[in-house]
Amino acid sequence: MAVSLNSYIFGIFTVGVKDISFVAMSSETPNPQFNIVDLSRHGDVESCIGPFKSLRLRSLQLNPESFTSTYEEEAQFTVDVWEGRLKNPLASQIVAIPADASAQPDWVGMIVLLGPVANELETRTPPRKSITSESLDEQDTVDCDGVARYNINALFTMPSVRRLGLGETLVRSAINLAKDKEGKRRAGAVRVGIMADSRNLPAKCLYEKCGFVVIGESDISHFGTRGSIPDQPANQRCRTGLMMEQYILLP
Repeated sequence: MAVSLNSYIFGIFTVGVKDISFVAMSSETPNPQFNIVDLSRHGDVESCIGPFKSLRLRSLQLNPESFTSTYEEEAQFTVDVWEGRLKNPLASQIVAIPADASAQPDWVGMIVLLGPVANELETRTPPRKSITSESLDEQDTVDCDGVARYNINALFTMPSVRRLGLGETLVRSAINLAKDKEGKRRAGAVRVGIMADSRNLPAKCLYEKCGFVVIGESDISHFGTRGSIPDQPANQRCRTGLMMEQYILLP
């Protein structure tokens, strides 16, 4: 059954992977081959660290050009850093798990929704510090026009599952999660930002398909790491990226 574009729900079924059970997300663009899971809704963070770390490090190995961090940096992270990443309430880690987990138990895709971000840290300015829930309040994260701001980053899918629509499913799931969060607050609209490498035409086309428009250019190192790892600075490699945004009025 189709879900309204203006609604967002969590499935009531569970997904078991290596003795871990999750509540799967559902949206208006379901992909029957995968279950999309918001790890922030999973209470047993410790059980998620291993597979989450494995997927993240694999993404940095396979597509280093897509990230501002590096495999060498993150391979040195302690368990506490990985746990902090999963527990950060302002960085929702969303992963894709094959529907047939018995045949393919490994996680195969991920994306991160950062926010709501403070107005002073919007996508057009470099980050001054990492975001934590203690550093923000509701007034900080909704501007004078009633618009809440979010950023999406770290989109990755394993090569074995590409060209199956998983990237689009992950992006739309992150957008819908932002809408769901702000539907419970006083924001009248959501502005979601994402950065595309200017050389990566397929990524730009995917984001445009999901409703994003180009609003300018920026150094990629100035975008995307806010809130994902508390007190972890971004790698300062300079690459030009396309800043893209989507403005969504809430009902």
